[in-house]
Amino acid sequence: MSLRSIANVTARRGTPTSGGTVGPAAGATSLDGQAPATPRRHRPAWPEAWAGAAEPVGLHQALLVLDIETVPDEEKVPADWPSDRFPKAAWHKVVAVSFVEAAIARDAATGTEAYQIRSCRSGGEPGWDEERLLRAFWKFFAAGRYRVVTWNGRSFDLPTLLLRSLMHGIAVPSWYRRGTKWDGYGRRYDVDWHADLMEAMAKYGACARLTLEEAAGLVALPGKLGEHGSQVAAMVARGEIGRVRAY
Repeated sequence: MSLRSIANVTARRGTPTSGGTVGPAAGATSLDGQAPATPRRHRPAWPEAWAGAAEPVGLHQALLVLDIETVPDEEKVPADWPSDRFPKAAWHKVVAVSFVEAAIARDAATGTEAYQIRSCRSGGEPGWDEERLLRAFWKFFAAGRYRVVTWNGRSFDLPTLLLRSLMHGIAVPSWYRRGTKWDGYGRRYDVDWHADLMEAMAKYGACARLTLEEAAGLVALPGKLGEHGSQVAAMVARGEIGRVRAY
């Protein structure tokens, strides 16, 4: 899919202004939870990043419009898996993690938000393997306070990132531990943490899902540009990883 299209569909919720800023969009609130004081048990001295302290929605400093590219992992896909069936998320090797980062500006008087694009890039160097790419991404993610935006990301992009990280022994407390008992990245309907636009625009199955091109067309924006996800495996096989990440 085209990362620019996802960002454009997101930004279209507001009105463009100078400097790439758009607005408005709805804000939200967060609840705070507290673990029972008893019974007392020994707890290991986890690093601060693992503390799991509540992080209210207001602390999200930027949008992270995320997209990944993958190829089938031939070592994981079962030999009897039909060639015309899409492999399960865990059987996909991540070859590119790309994103648009946009700062969030809040209007305290109206409760609306505006977004200003700060960067559009793909992480990693051409020679990096999957493990190094994933470690670098989660290190980047942990350093910020992001509201994640995807297209079908709850069904594919994030499960793939998380399962492949599990396979490589990479801990991702910034994804699992942030938030509270009631809100966080793992909550399907909590668009203040992870907004899967494909799901949100279909009202979580209440109506038919749109393709990315169909959604972009609704607001007179282009859909996929240039390459297509179906071409990624062939490009990687030819050693054109730079071309994949540019796409």
